[in-house]
Amino acid sequence: MKQKTRLRPLLRTLRTKTHDGTLLIYVAVLVIALVAVFYFGRTVIRKPWIARDDFGVAAFGERAYVIGGTSRVPDEGTLDEILELDMTRQTVRLVGRLPRPALFPPSGALDGNVYVVGGAGGGAYRDEIVRIDPEMGDVTVAGRLPGPRGLCGVIALDGRLYCGGGWDGTMCLDEVVVFDPGTGESMIIGRLPSPRYNLAFVAAEGRLYAMGGEDKDGTTLDEIVELDPATGAVLRIGYLPSPRSRLVACAADGVVFAFGGKGDETLDEIVRVKVGQDPMEIETIGRLPEASLLNAAVAIEDRIFLFGGTWLRRERDRQFMVRAFHPDTLGLRSMEFRGDR
Repeated sequence: MKQKTRLRPLLRTLRTKTHDGTLLIYVAVLVIALVAVFYFGRTVIRKPWIARDDFGVAAFGERAYVIGGTSRVPDEGTLDEILELDMTRQTVRLVGRLPRPALFPPSGALDGNVYVVGGAGGGAYRDEIVRIDPEMGDVTVAGRLPGPRGLCGVIALDGRLYCGGGWDGTMCLDEVVVFDPGTGESMIIGRLPSPRYNLAFVAAEGRLYAMGGEDKDGTTLDEIVELDPATGAVLRIGYLPSPRSRLVACAADGVVFAFGGKGDETLDEIVRVKVGQDPMEIETIGRLPEASLLNAAVAIEDRIFLFGGTWLRRERDRQFMVRAFHPDTLGLRSMEFRGDR
């Protein structure tokens, strides 16, 4: 009996310690769960609603700028927003607004500024060349095109902006226009072999390349037209694997990559064009996860970023799609962005 009496305090102590230990374990599990929810949910919590289509993109440094477009939110319509995406930190913030909402705004970047060259909005095509200073938030009209146009290609080369082809609201254009930001003047320097719009326009190895597009009758084209930027003269012509319009393209290390587009059907091809070869070496080197009409392709450091397309997972539809393409490995990685406070 005395032995049992002596054991009771010990048993009470063990029960207390066991209870305290269990409580500590519960608290630790709860803390870990809260940390995990915050860590993995921080992108969702701070992920802004930026879903849109039909936008333009320009890039310099480690940042890309998404301009205008059509909102996926009912009743919002065409947008005037200018979004800055930090491609390293994967953050997004609003840095300015266009003078008016814009649809498919042809966009390019030069000397730390973003330019919108013509474009459509409010039922009309524009001739304005709008300059955006992302650091200061200033938006000004820097010049004017020889005439209104949209659905054209825009690219920067050697301190100037070049614009090829397009649609002016009534007819298809064949003009190649150069804009000098220093003087604010633009002029026609040459013409494409035929009028076209919804083309890709790229600069590589000191030359301009107009790729694909469609003519006034809606017939898709397969030409890759090499142009001399000094004179606008056509130097040579190569051919895509098949006719297509609304493809996107950009150059990385002197090699041109073209993605997607629409021919007889929407395409998923990734095409590589080695423009330094004579004749050009043109090859389909891979495929996108799905056939896509993308909005833009821009090169930043060693990667090409593809903007637009359709998420395969519906819960991601609050943002437009961005994917990083690695030219060396041909790998693709989807990206999501959180708000930059």
